[in-house]
Amino acid sequence: MHVRLLRHDSADGLGRRAEQRQIIVAVADPAADDNVTKELMVLGTNDLPIEYDQWEGIIEVKRVTYSDVSLNVDLPDSTFVL
Repeated sequence: MHVRLLRHDSADGLGRRAEQRQIIVAVADPAADDNVTKELMVLGTNDLPIEYDQWEGIIEVKRVTYSDVSLNVDLPDSTFVL
């Protein structure tokens, strides 16, 4: 998971937004991380990421949302044919 790999100055703890958990991280070396200074990961009720945001100062530069993730789905054999 990306959160474990972050080199950060501080983690502002786990906030809550309804049934979601938020992890806010201040990046230790923005120059080594595309000038990103702060990152936010929002985890859903199953603790899987549902949103990921990055900021340079007060400007949000990236937002990724996961809205159609399915786990343990059946994959047809044709998926693995080259």
